[in-house]
Amino acid sequence: MHQGGEGSQHSQPRRSRPKLDPTEATRRCRIGDEHAKGQVMTSVGQRIKGFLNGPQGRKMIDRGRRQAAKPSTQEKLRQFAKRMTGGPSGRR
Repeated sequence: MHQGGEGSQHSQPRRSRPKLDPTEATRRCRIGDEHAKGQVMTSVGQRIKGFLNGPQGRKMIDRGRRQAAKPSTQEKLRQFAKRMTGGPSGRR
């Protein structure tokens, strides 16, 4: 068993990468096959929008609307809002 002491293959110093400003770093953010094509990764907002426009997203939206229409759910939300704000919820 090799202990990795003097003369180890892993003793080479790391190459330092040049510092990038945030906009350059964002532009260079790539993943998987997109890297080979030179396409920048989609933003989180674009991915969410794509999901919500798809069949699973539509199902989720419909389910949320049905739950939000229930009086019991509305009361739970009012109680939660009251706890979070420390006062009456909604009406001002």
